[in-house]
Amino acid sequence: MSVEATPRADGRDAPDRDVVDRDVVDPVRVTHLLRDALEAAFAPAGGFGGLSAAWPRGPLLDSVTTLLVRDERGRPRGVVQCSASRAAGADDLVRREVERGAAARAALDPRLADAVLEPLAVLDDGDRTYAAYPLCKGLPVARWRWVAARARLRGPLLDWLFEATRLTRHEPSPDEVARDFVRPLEALARDPRLSAELRAGARTALVRLESGRWRPSLTLSHGDLWRGNVLRWPAAPWWRRRPPALPFVLIDWRGSRVRGHGLRDLLHLGDSLRAPARLLRRELERHCWVRGCAIDDARGHLLAGLGAAGLDLGCFEPRQWVLGAEAAWAQLAEVLEG
Repeated sequence: MSVEATPRADGRDAPDRDVVDRDVVDPVRVTHLLRDALEAAFAPAGGFGGLSAAWPRGPLLDSVTTLLVRDERGRPRGVVQCSASRAAGADDLVRREVERGAAARAALDPRLADAVLEPLAVLDDGDRTYAAYPLCKGLPVARWRWVAARARLRGPLLDWLFEATRLTRHEPSPDEVARDFVRPLEALARDPRLSAELRAGARTALVRLESGRWRPSLTLSHGDLWRGNVLRWPAAPWWRRRPPALPFVLIDWRGSRVRGHGLRDLLHLGDSLRAPARLLRRELERHCWVRGCAIDDARGHLLAGLGAAGLDLGCFEPRQWVLGAEAAWAQLAEVLEG
């Protein structure tokens, strides 16, 4: 029996539960469909031995299914991401990940682009998109290993983010100012769900923008840059012709924008890596310097990014967006005032 459909954050009706339950990816069917492509892609890694379920898909219509690729000896070598069925009305998040990852790589120089994990194969059967990726290592969970990895990767990650910001910085056109700054800030300023302090910050940013005292910029933004989307290369990256230029690789680019707001990435990454406030303050000063704005205008950049996200939530829960916006605003205040 199906449950009653409820509205999604993007205004579309949420699917009946039985519609989601029926949209199941069969590893046997996917193996048959992708065998030739996977045999070619994973030949240097001990061959293609088959697919098995890795992580179950989430409860949302758009959720992605991940299958584990094993070699001929049964060792895990990669993953295949499978989009939800477009026939069921789902957004193709796998295709979006592939396309936006490619756009991010194209916007960066070869060294910085090494941080964007590239698919080994991409196929479309008319209803779903499938993307195969090599298996990289997540950051350690054990406390002492995590502390060591954090100390080793924090500097390179923050440097990568600064260089990516410097390289991709653009002056927005008048239309982009209106769309990416004025409209999001106006939406925040009148949103009753947000705190008075955040709404006042949005109004202040609008005043500075309209007076010309703040000249905003657009940069590459990842959109969800935290430790869970930071991976390490395996000991022998068998699919590459040259050694990696960086000690890490970043995944989950589906929410990225080449001309985005960016500053939220710094705060989110810094919080995830337990960066002290004084270090984040120095990084914030570097980012504002390369953007050509006063450090106080970091508030405007952050709020515009939060407002833009609030205007395009997709299936993201509105309450979670409100909580995230307030947390980011409080974090920035702590960095600026600390």
